[in-house]
Amino acid sequence: MKKELFWEIGEYQVIVISHYADEEKVFNINTSVSETQFEQFLAGIDELCIIQLKNLYGVQGNYQSVQLDVKEAK
Repeated sequence: MKKELFWEIGEYQVIVISHYADEEKVFNINTSVSETQFEQFLAGIDELCIIQLKNLYGVQGNYQSVQLDVKEAK
């Protein structure tokens, strides 16, 4: 996560440790990023770079959401 865009094409396993009300819960999560999703990430970054210019001229922004399929690992 030290890079600006830390998501790359490939498989990911994430461990999330949650602390709430003196209780700890560990979640093991699997997800992946396809080539199409990666291109959507890049398009979103490009849009963020020019959004102020679009706002200045009244041009509608073109944002897309990137959805990742997140599954709890067993």
